[in-house]
Amino acid sequence: MEAKREKIVALLHAEKPIPDIMTQLGTSRRTIFRVKKYLGERGQVRQKPGSGRKPTVVSSKLINTIKGRIRRNPIRSMRGMAKDLKVSERTIPNIVKTKLEPDRWPGPKDFSFLNA
Repeated sequence: MEAKREKIVALLHAEKPIPDIMTQLGTSRRTIFRVKKYLGERGQVRQKPGSGRKPTVVSSKLINTIKGRIRRNPIRSMRGMAKDLKVSERTIPNIVKTKLEPDRWPGPKDFSFLNA
């Protein structure tokens, strides 16, 4: 998306008409006008640092709770754990795959790395 914004800026500076930019880049009129507005307000089109949704459910407390439960019972159901912790069913597998040392993720039912 960043590259497309920069292409829009380059074409706007070259004083290309909006319909030509739309057809050349395959973008909507709204996108072009939004980029033009950002360029006028901020002088650049890059996103502000820290923009976007912040992670809300995944906290260190939840990660440690999941790690402890898996350590105690490695064959525990992720769906059951999600129900007990009152979080989404997708939250638990996401935490296990991304936060619990993904480089050492050996495969199903092998949680020996949690003992370290």
